[in-house]
Parts: sequence; C-alpha cells; structure tokens
Amino acid sequence: MCASCGCAEPYQRHQEGDITIDDVKAAGVAHELSPDQVAENIVKAVARDADPTLA
Repeated sequence: MCASCGCAEPYQRHQEGDITIDDVKAAGVAHELSPDQVAENIVKAVARDADPTLA
C-alpha cells in the first residue's frame, strides 16, 4: 500500500522501493501463500533481523 508509508492507497508506489499490495500478492503466488501469510512472514523476517536469536 505503499506499505512502506502506511497510507490508504494500497496500489500506489509513491517512491522507488515502496511495497504495494500487488507486490505482496505476487510474492504469495510465487510461493503458493496467501497475502496474509506473506505479510506474517515479512513481520517475522523483520523481527529476526532486529534480534537474530529469534528462531
């Protein structure tokens, strides 16, 4: 949704590097996951990056 800035425009890419809902959906299709599962995996990845001791 320009998920990077959290605006209410899920299909807009305001700046290079912004993540849109279409990006999340495409990642899901590539890995046979729902958009919700992709989002959950992103949250987990960010948490692991902040604390590498998380499994």
